Amino acid sequence: IHPVAPTAAIMRLHDKDWVFTPLGGNRFQRREVQVGPASSDGFQVIVSGLAGGEKVVANALQFSSAAGME
Repeated sequence: IHPVAPTAAIMRLHDKDWVFTPLGGNRFQRREVQVGPASSDGFQVIVSGLAGGEKVVANALQFSSAAGME
């Protein structure tokens, strides 16, 4: 069984898919993931790069804009 994440949590950048995971405090890590099929309820399967139970930022595009990341 693979973990899932909200579709909005996945950011496509330079032909790769990324999520942001919290490191504690106000620190976050951008992590490359391999995605699988999306479901009709707004979630996408994460094939690799994220373990079950790990937290991700729910809206990657909004987060990266607010954090000044590209």
